[in-house]
Amino acid sequence: MSEAKEIVITGVGMKTAVGEHAIQSCASVRAGVNRFAEWPHFGASFDEDGTALIVSAVQPDLGKGSWVGKARTLLTAPLYEAVVDAGLFDFEHVQRQMGGYRAGVYLGVPRPDRPGTPTGGLERFADEVGTEIFAAFSPHRIDLFALDQVGGALALAEAVGDLEEARVDVAIVGGVDSLLHPVFLRSLHDAGRLKTPATPVGLIPGEAAAFLVLERADDARRRGLRPRIRIGPRALEGQEPSKRDPKRLEHSDTMARVVQRVLAASGGASALDRVIVDLNGERWRFREWGLVDTRCLAELPNDSELWHPMDCVGDVGAAFLPLAVGMATRALERGYAGEGEMLICAASDQGDRAAILVRPHRPSDREQHDGGPQDQRRCLHRGSRRLQDALAGRTRPDSLSQRGHVGPHGGWVQHRQDGRQPHHAEVVELLHEHGRRGRNTARGRLEPDQGKSPSHHVLLRCEGGR
Repeated sequence: MSEAKEIVITGVGMKTAVGEHAIQSCASVRAGVNRFAEWPHFGASFDEDGTALIVSAVQPDLGKGSWVGKARTLLTAPLYEAVVDAGLFDFEHVQRQMGGYRAGVYLGVPRPDRPGTPTGGLERFADEVGTEIFAAFSPHRIDLFALDQVGGALALAEAVGDLEEARVDVAIVGGVDSLLHPVFLRSLHDAGRLKTPATPVGLIPGEAAAFLVLERADDARRRGLRPRIRIGPRALEGQEPSKRDPKRLEHSDTMARVVQRVLAASGGASALDRVIVDLNGERWRFREWGLVDTRCLAELPNDSELWHPMDCVGDVGAAFLPLAVGMATRALERGYAGEGEMLICAASDQGDRAAILVRPHRPSDREQHDGGPQDQRRCLHRGSRRLQDALAGRTRPDSLSQRGHVGPHGGWVQHRQDGRQPHHAEVVELLHEHGRRGRNTARGRLEPDQGKSPSHHVLLRCEGGR
């Protein structure tokens, strides 16, 4: 791929149970730290001592509120961390500098029919974040990918495609999820999927949000930033809803096929230094991964490692893939994951599978002798306190934008030139999409209503696969 089409990551942000930001989260996972603790809001005990359900919750505790409220709280800090990391906190200035810069937002979320997700909850969430939190970036589009763990992978794949085809100039890719809702936890418990004293093989529910900023490599260099890692081949595969059988997931060879396609498009398993997977303690995931290891990874180097960060952060659902890519970015950048490629795999409970390869950035001779981009990144981190103060309402962020105010949930709200708020985005549900553009895709596109001027469009994907 030419440098002009090479897609790179320029910003990372995270919020997990073991870290308030990306550096802390990655350091905690690397050290094997967890914050598993009893969660009193479930309302059930599992032994004679009254032991409550063990979960991996962020601090401060978000309680047993709605998924929409928790997601909105979780995503604000890591979103702005990633934006500051990528030098986009003054987006109007970037647009002037680059002669126009179109942003797209791609967000992985859980399925709308998941227990505990209220009817219309994702539509309301898309509406709120589109007009409050993401409005500062005047996004050309906002897409939600409602595919649980695979949602983040589909979001990233779609963002890469849009960047390669120049539909957008910068992609903000994220995932947000909280499994800590009593209704959903009860359904997991009734299905025997929670790790309890009576069920030692099970998952520990968690919550997290993670964001990545993706750009074309030449655009990042034009802005004075050094690309951090490169996005390599990716493959996704889904199943028709009528063919999904949870009892047969552990015998599925879908993940093996997905991994084989990714490795065939790269240097093969021998080029891998690390593999990151979403093993969460459930038996079917281990059995499926055993099949992948046998069929696809026989050529792995002897010193390669298998990472499964859910050991530390719990099962974070739709946030996993962006979180794992962010951790891979830090690991490759800091040099504690070798110098080879990293394979990241995700599997949903419904049979969807995804694999993505990331590669270390190879700096050019000019970059090796020019400290400008690195110095600029340090300056951006020094300025992040000012941004956080503005988001918390402690200072007036006039230097960030000439038009706007801090929204009620900490998000930056951009005013239209006529003084009115942007029109609330519409949401379209596409329930049975199986394919990319140009491959029998069933893709919907929203057009502005007559007499209205929405600042963005929202597209909610509920089924997918490639």
